[in-house]
Amino acid sequence: MKNNIRRFPWFWLFYVLYILLLGGAIVYGLSQLWKFLTVYENTRPVHFMEDTLTIFQESETEEFQNYLTNTVENPYEDTDLLLSLFYDFIAGKELSFGKLSGSYTESHPVYAVLADDVHVATVSFTSDHTNAGYGLSGWTLEEITLLVTPTKSFAITVPSSMTVYINGIPAATEHIVSTVETDTPVSYVNYAFSGLYKEPDIRVTDRYGSEVTLQKDEATGGLYYKLAYASAPASMSLSFGGHVLDQGNILTKNIPVEKLSVITQTAVRFPEYAVLPELLTIPSFTEYYIDFAYTKDSVSFMDRFGTGHTPDYDPVTNSYSHGLVSDDSLKEECAAAATDFLETYALFCSDDASQTALEPFFPKNSAYYKLIISMDNHWFPAHSSVTFGNHELLNFFAYSENLVYIQMSIEEKMYIYYTGENKTILVNHPLWLVKMDGNWYVARMIFDDTATE
Repeated sequence: MKNNIRRFPWFWLFYVLYILLLGGAIVYGLSQLWKFLTVYENTRPVHFMEDTLTIFQESETEEFQNYLTNTVENPYEDTDLLLSLFYDFIAGKELSFGKLSGSYTESHPVYAVLADDVHVATVSFTSDHTNAGYGLSGWTLEEITLLVTPTKSFAITVPSSMTVYINGIPAATEHIVSTVETDTPVSYVNYAFSGLYKEPDIRVTDRYGSEVTLQKDEATGGLYYKLAYASAPASMSLSFGGHVLDQGNILTKNIPVEKLSVITQTAVRFPEYAVLPELLTIPSFTEYYIDFAYTKDSVSFMDRFGTGHTPDYDPVTNSYSHGLVSDDSLKEECAAAATDFLETYALFCSDDASQTALEPFFPKNSAYYKLIISMDNHWFPAHSSVTFGNHELLNFFAYSENLVYIQMSIEEKMYIYYTGENKTILVNHPLWLVKMDGNWYVARMIFDDTATE
């Protein structure tokens, strides 16, 4: 008889359990894989780079400062300027990034930041050493390096009495490359600057604190300030840029007037005139140098009479000059004195006046007077009385209140009995007149009928 007892379906039970366990294992495995892939994806450095790119796009200067590796090597600029130049460059450009070839590794990601496909910066990351799961960690920003190169360089040459400012900062002595001596107490200082990112604001001030205007050397591109020079009679007052030139600006003084050497010679040769160098106001010239700011329209030359004069300017030497100024207030009295002497001398030469008639025109016991009357001055035979006319002042220059050069032209007329000739003689001897004891005396007469100044 068959056994009708049904057996328990262990196979199917185990089968179902197996299926359930397998399915659970698969679901769990897929779940863990998904989590792993999520963590893996989230810890990929590209996402950190995407976040970092916003620093570039939003001009987050403070973030840059924290990671920037660039250093400004000159004392006249800072990283703020560097960042400003960088942001100006990338403004309006499309930013992107890519792995930096030759530098990128999975353990040390390095990216190149591009602006319109131009490599403008390099960004690197390092592990943040946090466990994000599955042995993976995130990344933290390590360094930002901007590809900005300092290319600006320039040279400046200024007098040593001036101060150079670069972007408001006094130029450091390390930028002085040489000094060049001049014919003044001031030397030229040559500065050389390099490694700047931007054309700087350059200011140069003089010893008064006034800003000077630099010139540009077209050949070298360097900037410079050239010393100016001035030459004028010592009696003149010179002003440049509102500053009157004083002892501190004198280059050379007591420069003699070559023409006045005749007075020195007279003083040496004739005892009665030995006092002339002390008695007379003999003009001389003074040379100055100008090492401070001025403009050409601020240059003033004032003579001893309070009259202003426009000096001559030489652009080659950058110099201003003016000659002596005559005191024309003496013209009338000196012309009268010269006329009186020349007519008397002409009468003496034609034997119409005695030698004593000339004596009042010279100091007492004058050796020069004795020399004049001892010369062969008698040139005309018997003649009628002499007349004078056509008086003309040819030249006049009062070097001071007691020293005058003058040349008159006077026609002396007479009738020569022997030849029956009406003769006209031109009397035009140039004279040096000096005032001594209130009188105008002849210090020198030039015996050349054609002599003119």
